Amino acid sequence: TRSTLFKVKTAYRSIKSRKSQNQQNTNCSLLNSFFTQLLIYHGLQNKSRDQVAKSLGIKPFFVTDYVTAARNYPMRKVAQVISMLRDADVKSKGVGASQTHRDILKELLFKILH
Repeated sequence: TRSTLFKVKTAYRSIKSRKSQNQQNTNCSLLNSFFTQLLIYHGLQNKSRDQVAKSLGIKPFFVTDYVTAARNYPMRKVAQVISMLRDADVKSKGVGASQTHRDILKELLFKILH
């Protein structure tokens, strides 16, 4: 969708502008945190706004982001994304990869979105 394309371009520009490995590791950490919380969301029985906010430790305002993400990323896909994040983390530490950190993150974003 148009919104997803905008988010991808924004994320790509952010990656492109970041110079240090530490900043790029922060991106992976934020993605891991989001998808881990999304996995928790999928497992909740009570998905009321207040209960979701309490379970995820977020403000109720952000619950709609998780509801939308859950529609776009079923539980199986979320588990795959978390696995991809772990693989990217290992690659970023130099295990089995000759790519730059930037390229690893770009590849990861592409895989997450497709």
